[in-house]
Amino acid sequence: VDMIRALNANGKFTMDTALLSGIEFKNLELGLNSANGKVRMHPISAEVFDGAYKGDIRIDASGDKPSISVNENIVDVQMSALTKAMYGLDNVSGSINGSFVLSGSGADMNAIRQDLDGNISFALADGEWQGTDIWYEIRKARAMFKQEPEPEPRLPPRTEFTSVAASGVVTNGVLQNNDLIVELPFLRLTGGGKIHFVEANLDYKMDARVVESPELAGELSAAELKDFTSVVIPLRVSGPLASPTIAPDFEVLLKREVEKQIEKEKDKLIDRLLGRDREPAEAEPAEGESQEEQQEQEEQEEQSTEQQAEDLIKDALDKLFKD
Repeated sequence: VDMIRALNANGKFTMDTALLSGIEFKNLELGLNSANGKVRMHPISAEVFDGAYKGDIRIDASGDKPSISVNENIVDVQMSALTKAMYGLDNVSGSINGSFVLSGSGADMNAIRQDLDGNISFALADGEWQGTDIWYEIRKARAMFKQEPEPEPRLPPRTEFTSVAASGVVTNGVLQNNDLIVELPFLRLTGGGKIHFVEANLDYKMDARVVESPELAGELSAAELKDFTSVVIPLRVSGPLASPTIAPDFEVLLKREVEKQIEKEKDKLIDRLLGRDREPAEAEPAEGESQEEQQEQEEQEEQSTEQQAEDLIKDALDKLFKD
């Protein structure tokens, strides 16, 4: 901040290489305009991790609380090198294209991250996420549900993807994303959630739709293929960015199963669950049957219907939470 407040400069310079926060920029070209505690670096262009970077960075240190705003674009940057340099992670590969328009203020970078606002959009292509096998987690959940032996895991666990696309709004260091689309060779994930940049964790809810294909059919039994291609599988992804957990969303599964059971007996079941008993039409006692006997029979039928409602809910729970 002190250097920026004292700096008066206007010009352009180039560098063969420059290192910033572990990221190496090559063939850097940068325009600089600084006066009265305000500096703008524009235009900026460079090669970075086999891709290209363009940026416009503004820093305002004229007041008590400095602020920074960035408008940056990256094209075909290699994710493995980028995430290792920025976060020390080496479990993601592929190329990334992205646009980042962000601003924040604070005395240091941690404070600025907490104050960060703006917009982000990005797309990944032809990569791999190591440490997690989404396909195996789905197959394992089905086996548990069906009380069948677990499938053999693929080691080391990994998830290949053909594309990942997302965009969203950042408010106070939290990205809200509602349009995530992940394309795998045999699976399509859609959904949304939040990424907390300060805590470096995420929480996403997604739906998985299995795409029937020759490579998928060769891996599955006929029963698995039929199950997976006929339903939408809800997933929950949460935890630290470095190693989030992925599992079927049993809360959503339970809700869907109960709704399906209710739909089968909707008229009778909803009335019973909400306590709206229908008034049966008065019927004459059958021949040889007294009024008391007829009433007793109707009460037994009513109890039977109530028991059916309870049994339907119990069956739904049992199906989801069998040992």
